[in-house]
Amino acid sequence: MPRRPIVPNKQAILSACLLVVCSLLLIFTCVHVTFVVGSSSSSGGNGTLREWLGDLNEQAARLQSTALKLQVAIAVLSNSNNTESILTIRSAQLKKITQALNLINQEIVIVNSACSNYDGPDCNIPICDSKCLNCSSPGKCVSCSGNWTGPSCSIPVCDSKCLNCTSPGNCSVCSGNWNGTTCSTCKSGWTGTNCVNQTAILTSAQMTRFSNEILNMPNSFTKLLFKASRDGFAGDKFHSKCDNKGATVVIVKAQSGAIFGGYTSVSWNVQNSGYVSDKSAFLFSLVSSTGVERFAKLPQQYSDFYKSGKTNGEYATYQVSGLGPTFGGGHDLFISNNCNSNSLSTSNLCASYCDATMSVSSTTANAYLAGTKNFQVEDYEVYNL
Repeated sequence: MPRRPIVPNKQAILSACLLVVCSLLLIFTCVHVTFVVGSSSSSGGNGTLREWLGDLNEQAARLQSTALKLQVAIAVLSNSNNTESILTIRSAQLKKITQALNLINQEIVIVNSACSNYDGPDCNIPICDSKCLNCSSPGKCVSCSGNWTGPSCSIPVCDSKCLNCTSPGNCSVCSGNWNGTTCSTCKSGWTGTNCVNQTAILTSAQMTRFSNEILNMPNSFTKLLFKASRDGFAGDKFHSKCDNKGATVVIVKAQSGAIFGGYTSVSWNVQNSGYVSDKSAFLFSLVSSTGVERFAKLPQQYSDFYKSGKTNGEYATYQVSGLGPTFGGGHDLFISNNCNSNSLSTSNLCASYCDATMSVSSTTANAYLAGTKNFQVEDYEVYNL
């Protein structure tokens, strides 16, 4: 009687296969860990630091690959019967490999940090800043390039005319009467080799024409009481130089290039604290904002547009401490405190000073003197007549 063939048990076959696979993994893991430990201990003494870093990265990659394979094996074993002992071994191996991988990754971070800002095979050549020619370590320069100084070559060497610069050749504060980013030009109102000679807003020819045509007083510019670019743009500086001096002429130059001003026969005096009457006061425009000379006189009107019932001249000037020279009830011409650094100065003609072609608050009246209603002052002067 023929014998029945023996049918293999499927579960037994699966267990046998897993045993073989896991045995191979165990052999591979032991060999791999031995290689990693051996190469890690030997790389530190041979080759360069960057080669060592390369070895560490390779070891980390191998351990990561082994850990992934063990995770797959553990997942398979977890779903099989009678594999508890093998599962325990593989879990222990995965734990050790994970610990080894963490240690190597920490070592990689340390080596990368040591090589940060350093060059060369052994990370011993400091990388210098672009402004540094030679440095002993990152951020510590021995010799700087160009016009830079300091341990990190971050301090610009300023020109002798410059008090403070943001970079070589880019000055923010010039000394004396120098101006510009390189302190190579004179401030407005100054000239000469060292910018020590003052210049007037008007040329000699313009002064002569102004005296003859507007003031009807030939050779009337006898004494310069105040020059803002020299004495300061604060309103109190103006009053400290010009109060109680009698008749004066104020000549203003706006940043637009326009030149204009006003005349009063009554002394400036902050003690008056308010409007001051002067029937002989007037405003004038000498040069427009487009550069055209016009030498026009703007007298007071007999009807006050803002203050009805008042007679002509009662709002000739407005005198208050802290403000620059101010004319009219509008105000027709107002020079603000620190007028060179703001646009608070205004021209609002036809409140008290006007001509027949203008009307109060019109575009023409507002823009006639400086080109715009609000303006910034480049310089202004006050002369005693």
